[in-house]
Amino acid sequence: MAFLLPEPYVMPGCDPLDPPTVSCLEGLSIERKVVAVDGHTVAAEMHLLERGKAGDRPTVVFLHGVLTSSCLAAELFEDPAAVSWISLSLPGHFGGSLAAGTRREDIDKRLYVRLTEGALQELVGSQQVILVGWSLGGFTALAVTAAHPERVLAVASLAGFAEPRFTGVVRVLSWLVQLPVVARVVRFGIWVAACRPRFFWLMALLTAHNWRACFTPAGKATFNSIWSRYRCHDAESLTSILATLHRLNLGTAVSSIRCPAWIGSGSRDPVVPVAEARRIAGRLPQAELQVYDGAGHMFFCEWPGFRKHLAAWLAEISRQ
Repeated sequence: MAFLLPEPYVMPGCDPLDPPTVSCLEGLSIERKVVAVDGHTVAAEMHLLERGKAGDRPTVVFLHGVLTSSCLAAELFEDPAAVSWISLSLPGHFGGSLAAGTRREDIDKRLYVRLTEGALQELVGSQQVILVGWSLGGFTALAVTAAHPERVLAVASLAGFAEPRFTGVVRVLSWLVQLPVVARVVRFGIWVAACRPRFFWLMALLTAHNWRACFTPAGKATFNSIWSRYRCHDAESLTSILATLHRLNLGTAVSSIRCPAWIGSGSRDPVVPVAEARRIAGRLPQAELQVYDGAGHMFFCEWPGFRKHLAAWLAEISRQ
């Protein structure tokens, strides 16, 4: 086996309840939990205000993208300390884990919905929330909303998808990684990127369009924060997640969503094309579509004005 990884796959010093410090969370009071759901685990990072201090606004629940982590929740807000939010890990991502013996055929739309809803039941009971998802998290947010409309007050999809219409390197990778030999190469590449941040940066920039925005001080700080968590992912689990992306499809279920929706996209997104955002918005008459001209997949640095736009939408939802 030419591409066996050193054991263990997970880098040392990565405790899901005490993860590496990241700049975008510094100074915030964060509560961390790991929730068991059907043998899997889901990690939660929570910044919850008392109801009076939160202005009785509903809690925002963030779902991150593939190969990233829950630390990105703070990137949604101008002032993350002033908002009640929960950030959940996606299946197989640090600091959660897939159940022992999970097969690739078990990683489907139902798993994403089951783990997200199961974690929310444990954390907030039957409380309604606003779901905000990015990329694969955007798919998950839409899937949970369609399956559990009673849970979701409103949903936002940031460069998300309802059908696997990927382009560029993600499209190629999601198909090739199904081949055993290629899967070993990809697994090795994931591990190398955990050891070598420059290799991780190269991977990340393949999903961006406006590289100049990514290399601003704020952009670099966020990418470095993502890497500090990325190095804790399990390479085997991520390889399985990548190999099953092409099977994630909401089909006509997305049209059943009746709550307010906010759909964001970069006009030059090399991962999820803007046409997918337009298609989703076209199926949801109540949706607000925001396209960022000349921007790629990285909402936190490529989408100018994003935080103000999302804040205005959240404020409008709270007034309804």
